[in-house]
Amino acid sequence: MTAPLVLVTDQQGRLGYWYQGQDIPWIGDADRTRLEADGLITTTPAVASSAPARPSQTAPKAAWVDYAVSTGIAKDDAEDLTKQELIALLTD
Repeated sequence: MTAPLVLVTDQQGRLGYWYQGQDIPWIGDADRTRLEADGLITTTPAVASSAPARPSQTAPKAAWVDYAVSTGIAKDDAEDLTKQELIALLTD
């Protein structure tokens, strides 16, 4: 959401001030309907994370290499490890 300046009550009933260009993290249906109808806010699409999800243990090594790279490990280093080493390194 973006807005010029709107007052929105959050889930705990606290009043929040939101200025133009700020994302409103939560807005009730009644506030959303009213503010959109008045042209004060617009709904923007959510930005999806481009990081791959942690692969299953049965996934091929290539999936684990891609996941390792997404966490900041150099591709060459990830490729030098076995699949089991990658799983051990990347599993909490």
